[in-house]
Amino acid sequence: MIKTITNKKSGITYYPIFEESESMGRTFFLDENFKLISAVSLTDFTDGFSYDADNLDYVEDWECLNELEPYQQSWLLYYIKILTEKIVNKVTETSWTGNRILSNKLTNKFLQE
Repeated sequence: MIKTITNKKSGITYYPIFEESESMGRTFFLDENFKLISAVSLTDFTDGFSYDADNLDYVEDWECLNELEPYQQSWLLYYIKILTEKIVNKVTETSWTGNRILSNKLTNKFLQE
């Protein structure tokens, strides 16, 4: 399973998998309940982050959400889809790797007997 990150300031828990939108100037994540989260993208990567981790917020709480252009709403749906796929692929990859290691250990054990 993918470990989540909990922001101490906001209390928001999210997956470390993200999508960055240059046109919106924001980075998008999903939380553990698959709700879309956003933070301002940073251009200065000196702190090791490409987003402002202290200012995460839920997209559904944006006051201007209903005022977004149709193309911006489409992008938000796209980010949800892409991030969900990335998380599912990462979980599947991790599970597959863990199961392969266990399978190899069991196979080696039976071959030695």
